[in-house]
Amino acid sequence: MTIEKLTGKTIYNTLLNHQHFPPPTAERRLIECGFIFQERQKIYSLPFCVTSEVKLSVFQYKIGHNILYTNKILYKMKMKQQPDCPYCHDIDQTPLHLFVECPTAESFWNKFTKWYNAKCGGNIALEQNKIIHVVLRYTSSSLTLNHLIMIGKHFLYITAVHDEKRPQFTDFVTFVNEKIELEKYIVITTNKLLSFNKKWSNFLNKKLLEASCANANTVTIHL
Repeated sequence: MTIEKLTGKTIYNTLLNHQHFPPPTAERRLIECGFIFQERQKIYSLPFCVTSEVKLSVFQYKIGHNILYTNKILYKMKMKQQPDCPYCHDIDQTPLHLFVECPTAESFWNKFTKWYNAKCGGNIALEQNKIIHVVLRYTSSSLTLNHLIMIGKHFLYITAVHDEKRPQFTDFVTFVNEKIELEKYIVITTNKLLSFNKKWSNFLNKKLLEASCANANTVTIHL
């Protein structure tokens, strides 16, 4: 068939029938991490189930596809003077370094796990795949944990890349409360306050939680 006779449909069918395409870069990384097909599907979809905040879901999407702008990339774009981590000398700031390998990140996640376990009465332990990707369960508690991990990474990103200051855990707790309030505003407009209260029951003031539950049973939002 000559080029002049090629149609979009012909090209599309040829691509679909081609069986030897290498997996996309993001997929290849997940395969190298040992994730099976079903787990990879969860990794792609879970961030959009975890939070109603589109900005945070997209942030996790960028991490999963390795397109998050860290200092190493910003330096190549001539938007940063150095590619280094602001806390470590002569070490490029990549997503893996920023969120896992940096001693500042390690300290943050240690405090995070103690804080979370104290709030929820659990005994979680976080390793690289759970921090970078997700905790692969669809329970209400894992949705909360995944959401908090995503918020934690967003907090580390803001403080390290934009503010270039060391993160304070008290600031993170304040950041979490702001995110919870944002999600509450979103769910009120969609009549999902009961699921919100269940998700954040360990992190909400008891009196406020009881008031929210009462309001959820009596208030209807009309859009």
